[in-house]
Amino acid sequence: MKWLNISSIGTWWLRLLVLLLLGIPALSGWPLTEVTTGIQMLVPFELDRAGDISDLVSWVVYSSIIWLVVFSSVGIRKFLEYLAAAFIIGLTTALLGSVVRKAFPILSGTMSADEISLRMVNLLLIIVTVVPYALLFINSFSAKNIITKLTDAKGKRKTIGLHFALLLRVIQHAGEVIFNLLEIWAEEHPDKIFPRHRRDWRAKWYSSANMFPWAWGAVFSWIYATMIHTFEPIPGMVDEVENINHYRR
Repeated sequence: MKWLNISSIGTWWLRLLVLLLLGIPALSGWPLTEVTTGIQMLVPFELDRAGDISDLVSWVVYSSIIWLVVFSSVGIRKFLEYLAAAFIIGLTTALLGSVVRKAFPILSGTMSADEISLRMVNLLLIIVTVVPYALLFINSFSAKNIITKLTDAKGKRKTIGLHFALLLRVIQHAGEVIFNLLEIWAEEHPDKIFPRHRRDWRAKWYSSANMFPWAWGAVFSWIYATMIHTFEPIPGMVDEVENINHYRR
């Protein structure tokens, strides 16, 4: 489906426009709210959670469109990498959200267990839709091409452009770092969201409580590793941009 390939759009501003139009439902909720209302009107009988179910259906349709565009633009390998990252983030967030709400009912207000489950499924759908879209967005533009086009420019336009290119490259590098860390994480924890050594926790009745400090430490370790690997190449990138800026000034 070449006509869905965003990267084949040669003009950068047209590519940006198409990506922004594609992201309107995720950013504003329109026209998903209208689709949800339309589905409710088409349902010939009453359901207890008809509104929530209709919302899920509309997000499933939108997710399918986003996935199809991402697949057509980046290929099967990158598409699966994007989905893997999205599902890990989504499942972790949804499961933790569900556990916290059930452990502390005051946070759920008047919501029932079914409502909480539907909310978490909806949250999972949103994450697995937005993450691939965001990764496609930031990787649809080349920082190197921007720097090349700005080599002959002068004044503030060049300075602003070079700083934007540097920011874009850092964000793209952060995405690359996340995928590298995913491979390392999978080696340490084949089950992805559960520790490999959790079988050793069955020795005593309270061993399952070790899941909570492990999850807390895992989140901090992930954040720390991401920050270190993301910031590591920034000095070299800054020097490269400064050299180009001074050379062509």
